[in-house]
Amino acid sequence: MKKSLNRYLPLAIIAGFLVSAVSCRKTPDEYRYARPVQQVSLNTYDFLKTQEGLYDTLLYLLDETGLTDTLKTKEITFFAPQDYSIMTAMHNLNVARIQNGDLGDWTLDSVPVGMWDTLLHRYMVAGIVDLDSLNYADGVTLKTPYGYEMNGRTITTGASGIKGGGSKQIEYSDKNNSRYTRDWVSATTRTVNLKTENGMLHILASRHVFGFSSFVDSIYPLLRSPFQGKWGLIPGTIEAANYDEGGEGVAYHDLDAVNQGNAGFRISEGVDLAKCSEGLYNIGYTNPGEWTKYSVEVQSAENYLLNVRVATTNNFSVIHVTLDGEDISGPMNVVNTKAWQTWKTIMMDHPIHLKAGKHTVGLFLDAGSINLSRFGLIPVAKRPYHGTPLALPGTILCNEFDYGGEGLGYHDTDADNKGNARVDMRFFEGVDLENCAEGGYDVGTPRPGEWIAYTVNVAQTGQYEIISRVASAAAGGQFHLQFDGQDIGDIQQAPATGGWQAWTDVKTVVTLTAGVHELRYCYDSQGFNWQKMVIVPVEQQ
Repeated sequence: MKKSLNRYLPLAIIAGFLVSAVSCRKTPDEYRYARPVQQVSLNTYDFLKTQEGLYDTLLYLLDETGLTDTLKTKEITFFAPQDYSIMTAMHNLNVARIQNGDLGDWTLDSVPVGMWDTLLHRYMVAGIVDLDSLNYADGVTLKTPYGYEMNGRTITTGASGIKGGGSKQIEYSDKNNSRYTRDWVSATTRTVNLKTENGMLHILASRHVFGFSSFVDSIYPLLRSPFQGKWGLIPGTIEAANYDEGGEGVAYHDLDAVNQGNAGFRISEGVDLAKCSEGLYNIGYTNPGEWTKYSVEVQSAENYLLNVRVATTNNFSVIHVTLDGEDISGPMNVVNTKAWQTWKTIMMDHPIHLKAGKHTVGLFLDAGSINLSRFGLIPVAKRPYHGTPLALPGTILCNEFDYGGEGLGYHDTDADNKGNARVDMRFFEGVDLENCAEGGYDVGTPRPGEWIAYTVNVAQTGQYEIISRVASAAAGGQFHLQFDGQDIGDIQQAPATGGWQAWTDVKTVVTLTAGVHELRYCYDSQGFNWQKMVIVPVEQQ
């Protein structure tokens, strides 16, 4: 049975724990002044388990987050926080809730597991990091398994009134995504250099508050909230101007307090917003060190590719993107686009796995100056747009094409969505979506050889009539359909209809096999718009 002693502690009991824990007799004093490496014949997790009463809460969280095996088998240096540190953080969280008019009754299980996972990883460093390896004036940059940067530095404590006369310890610091030490939050060790069977263990002093400065703000953002109460949805596009509410130092950081943009949007705040030539607004007049934060909700756990829309006349600009405080992008170089309203998409050079749930995305400018209009996270793997195949018989809307991007969900001769609906629908994908006069969207400006794919689930094998809704102000054009990569039916003619939004139906009859399949809409020529397909069994005609 899992230990649940600390799972249901209300605020009053937590407060009592904070008082009583100070006088707790169980401490790892036998290792307190260790400077030489000491060895135990246990893995890191099992050693912590032998220290009854000191790490019960920590061990429970390691179990809940699936990190038990990491501390049993992986070569990890672990800067272990004591239970007192964790319960202090929980106490602070409940105090913040009470001050904001909420109940101060949160327990360990009230905090999302993903947040515990994120913060626990900040105490882990791959490989063996001992006291002597950190003996540099500026310390050593240490990377967590998630790539987040910490700093470790050897320090000497005072003793008997003599500065530097005591034992050597480690100052372990959260860099808070900043190169400036004034932004760092540090903890010191109580015990160092305990070598376990699989790694190195350092024990942090009990006065350390778990999460450094990130716990309460990440779990319960007292001042920061989603713009207009709406969480940005991933997969999807997030408008840069829709950064969180909360003000300077909480939802954004800007070097001056005045909105210098011409957009007339959020004019009382310091982020400089301008009218964007591609629609809505962009952040401009930027300087290194500025940032904005966004509350987002990831709808499905999977691999995503980050896209950011930028413009600049500078030759060297760099940004990075964080998720819940962790750098997920690394440095992203912004190319000179030659004008402040000439836009280009830059992409992360590798996909990132995101867990489902609510998170915070941060955009940070590290060098140069840029305009930034929006960013998006798009699934890498091919899958249905709604998560499940489109049911046939039924209607297939043009914008419901599969995720996966170029070559999997669609093929388009250029990378950008150039339709006038791009701000509202699938901005960072290449299919050109327009606003349709009949409602919804249509695909415009096709080129021969382009195609769009839809994962469908056919209820039963039989003949079906496929009715395509098309429009053309020119001479019309041609298209055909594919079913699992094979042509079905004849090449169809989209006629001239007298306008790009003057719609008519084109019909064909095909045989479809029951089950899950891929249906493609394939362009043989240009010169027409397409809106949707309605697919019905022939016997219903």
